[in-house]
Amino acid sequence: MDGIEILPMSYDDIDAVCDIERACFPYPFLTEDFMEFFESEFRDVLVAKEHGKVIGYISYSLIIDTSDILNFAVIPECRGRKIGFLLLDSYIQKIKQAGATQAHLEVRVSNTTAINLYEKYGFAKTGVSKNHYTKPCEDAYRMTFNI
Repeated sequence: MDGIEILPMSYDDIDAVCDIERACFPYPFLTEDFMEFFESEFRDVLVAKEHGKVIGYISYSLIIDTSDILNFAVIPECRGRKIGFLLLDSYIQKIKQAGATQAHLEVRVSNTTAINLYEKYGFAKTGVSKNHYTKPCEDAYRMTFNI
């Protein structure tokens, strides 16, 4: 995809990532939360940039051979351009290189756009977490990708 880069998050990206969090989630991570990613050997963030502007990100943990997606979002005006797929693919390649054998996530059962993306990539529903989300209260599908 022309003009799109997937890079590790830098300190300069935090404000833009927090703006995306606030636009997309009822309980967004805070600046302090993202600052902690720089201090952790088990968590990381990849950002999608278009012409230098952060337009999406994926945050995750990786412990031994298992990774969990923590948050994943693309700014609303850039959705539908396969940026989410590019971020997801970059994430999978990165954790695969680090020795991961599985990736996990939770997604609102009503978020059909995200569920379709995950299933298209190869994630499978492996369970339901009852009342996982609030604002509004909703179940989550647990999904797994075997590397």
